Amino acid sequence: MILYAPGHSPNNPVYSFHFPDGTEERLTFILEEWTYYRHMPDGSLLEQDGVSGVVKCCTPVQAIKNWAVKLALARTKQLLMDGGYLTNEDDTGAFLPLYEAVLDDILEKARKADDEAFTSAGQCGTDAHDHLEKIIKTVIYENESRRHELLAKLPLDERAANAVIAVMGWWSDHNVRWKHSERKVFDREFGFAGTLDAVALMDACKNRDCCPVEYVDRLALCDFKTSNSLRVSYLFQAAAYR
Repeated sequence: MILYAPGHSPNNPVYSFHFPDGTEERLTFILEEWTYYRHMPDGSLLEQDGVSGVVKCCTPVQAIKNWAVKLALARTKQLLMDGGYLTNEDDTGAFLPLYEAVLDDILEKARKADDEAFTSAGQCGTDAHDHLEKIIKTVIYENESRRHELLAKLPLDERAANAVIAVMGWWSDHNVRWKHSERKVFDREFGFAGTLDAVALMDACKNRDCCPVEYVDRLALCDFKTSNSLRVSYLFQAAAYR
């Protein structure tokens, strides 16, 4: 058995970054910690911040949690109604007593709804991102047969599939020409690293609510989101990647 010092296992991917002054920096990514480590001149590894962690916007946690709580309460009501625990059999329309043990059991089942919703929402975003990454790379590497295969077989999750379809429409409207997908980036001055979704050349679409200014061949940093709204924090994340 071979034991490696933390971060030194050959199974951890190492990325090289070349700077305009001719110097090179190497970062190791430790999957178990989801953290990048910078290789220092003395051989030590220095932990780096993640882009999403710096701007605290990788996942709109509070918004999803609020939605999940509403879902849990709705689930509680539905369980009560479906289980026949709430009835109005007398003439006054009063509900029959609900025993505490029964209620506790129902609330325990309902409590899990927020975790399930949070996990489901996160998985939806992951599925959509993964599928888009595969499609974009078929364009970059000119693998047309694989691209047709991916377009014909969208993610099973309807929400993820709809997200992919929405991106395809935006792709067409803006004449997007992909340059990079899942590009590793590192800021040496501030000590944070991450992976941006894509970089592309694009043109303005004809919808002036979307593109108020006409432009052609603009180099753009693309970040895909599967939320139901746009948030200012998304701009911070894109700025950090830039």
